[in-house]
Amino acid sequence: MANGRKASGGARRRRTSSASSSGAETPRPSSPPSDSDLPAVATAPTPPPAPKPEPPPTFYPEAAARFDEVVTAIEGDQVIGWAQDRIDPDAMAAAGLCYLILKKKYGKKFTCYTSRRMTFPMNRNLAKNFLPTGLLKRCEHEENLKEVVTDSELILVVDATSVEVMTDLNRLLQSSEDLRQKRIFFVDHHRRAAEGDLEGLENAEGIRIESAGSATAICVHLLLSLGLTLDPANEEEFKLAVAAKVGIEIDAIGQEKHELNEAAQAALHYLDAVVGEEGLNYVDKLRNLKNPVSWYVALGNALRLCEKYDQNVAVCGVGVIDDNGVLPYVANAMMDTGQFRSVIVFGIVYDTEGGTFLSTDLEASGRSQRNTEVALPDLFSEVFYWVDDAGRRISCGGGRASSVLGEHSSTGASVPLNYWLHYPTMSVEERIDVLRHFAWPAEFVRIRNLLAPKLGIKPDKILSVYPIPNGFAST
Repeated sequence: MANGRKASGGARRRRTSSASSSGAETPRPSSPPSDSDLPAVATAPTPPPAPKPEPPPTFYPEAAARFDEVVTAIEGDQVIGWAQDRIDPDAMAAAGLCYLILKKKYGKKFTCYTSRRMTFPMNRNLAKNFLPTGLLKRCEHEENLKEVVTDSELILVVDATSVEVMTDLNRLLQSSEDLRQKRIFFVDHHRRAAEGDLEGLENAEGIRIESAGSATAICVHLLLSLGLTLDPANEEEFKLAVAAKVGIEIDAIGQEKHELNEAAQAALHYLDAVVGEEGLNYVDKLRNLKNPVSWYVALGNALRLCEKYDQNVAVCGVGVIDDNGVLPYVANAMMDTGQFRSVIVFGIVYDTEGGTFLSTDLEASGRSQRNTEVALPDLFSEVFYWVDDAGRRISCGGGRASSVLGEHSSTGASVPLNYWLHYPTMSVEERIDVLRHFAWPAEFVRIRNLLAPKLGIKPDKILSVYPIPNGFAST
């Protein structure tokens, strides 16, 4: 596994091209990003060429050298990538930078697979308007996913190594010994998972630098160490730089810039120089996109129960929803009230397309501030799980804390509800009714009974915004 250390000197510059992955010019957004179905970006007048910023001192040279060895050994011109379910800005930007490295230095194409609909309007807008067209592909939209993986010489995984957060990759690996022998290279900043980590596979290796704070920061230094730069006059590279800045900053929420490690600070300083005032303006607009009205409705439903929650840890079930962005939004807003030291929000999330159910999951989001009594990452790992065919409990939850004492914790979970996904119904509307009237009461009571004893609170302090029928309410 490659580790990172600082190297002296700058990176060699290369002449850039204005061609995008599709061969056409990639224009910058001409207006603030919109959150209404993310309309196509319009062409804007091309500004005068800006001088290329001086690259910062490069970090992680050993990691870059190993990356170069692995990619150079690939004979074909196609590399497939993988990222966590509901890909976030850090994973998006890391994938975008890997795409650029593979394209400019090695002449290779790159497609990154991910599962489930993205969370937050900002994430969806970032993917549509700031990443190369065709870079990201939903696993649910690939008819021959197993064949694609089988035919690939290398799987490049960004911002994750726990297979439990990559649902479809995990399913494929479980289905075939041959696929478990595929060559995998990862770029990640998370701790190795205790169970189900890609690093445990025979032919998997990669770059794991926990101190980097984000996969994007690692990829910025890979790019620079490999002799490449980001050209602000190149539309594609300008937009990737905007995405990279967002990716690093989102994963640094809860930390001041001066608290980041030296490599992350250097990466941000370089990206600021690349994007300039125009790019910083886009970052601000991305952060201030309006949320869907349904999110405010869900928040209102949760807040009306404020007096009934446990004041140390509020636990709220929001019912059946079609947008999992509701969960972290409500959790953050409840924490902002200052009434609770920890908040857990959960619900059943479904995703449909063209009259077909793509997924049905029990999902949860947790936040904690200065609460040494509740270790949310450990709690989520224990409570949110599914049971495989061999009877093993497979954890589907986890998170991170900013200190040993849990000064700030952020957690998430996604448990596939395959029984309800494949429940026979006559229409999408009938399936949703089944989820609301049968699946939600059953799942709410199950999670309540798992959480209450571990949190040391009474079951009646764990509340659903929708009434649970008496027949389900037994404790």
